[in-house]
Amino acid sequence: MKKIIITLMILLVLAACVTPVEKEDPMKEAETEEPVKEAEKQEQEVKRAEPDVVEEKKEIEDNITKVEEKKVEIMAKKVHAKHILVKTEEEANAILYDLKNGKDFDELAKEKSLCPSGKKGGDLGWFGRNQMVKEFETAAFNLKPGELSKPVKTQFGWHIIKVVEAD
Repeated sequence: MKKIIITLMILLVLAACVTPVEKEDPMKEAETEEPVKEAEKQEQEVKRAEPDVVEEKKEIEDNITKVEEKKVEIMAKKVHAKHILVKTEEEANAILYDLKNGKDFDELAKEKSLCPSGKKGGDLGWFGRNQMVKEFETAAFNLKPGELSKPVKTQFGWHIIKVVEAD
């Protein structure tokens, strides 16, 4: 008896899942032709608009170039920075950790820096572009006043840089 009931239940579930086959309706065919024609029409419009899009893209690229040129003009021409120079990346990361956790930059520079500027708290004074090695310059000119760099590797070792002011 249980088997019969289970079988009937399965048949009922299967019957509910089956969708009836619809007869082909000539009206439905006309309904599907219209969207296809519309899609073809839109494709032709896109092809006609393509030269305009290329021109707009060129205009946008030109504007980006102009903005980048202005950005260079606006960017600092010189910075007043401090740094701490150490031999290894591990030392630089440890110093960065200490600085982020409240240690004083000047004191750490006096204690840890291998650079003679360490005696002055790492203060390098003001410098302009093309006065420092490229890696150092790039990092310094990309910092905002008060910001600390990630460890920066140069031919001299690893630096943690802090920009004091920018002009």
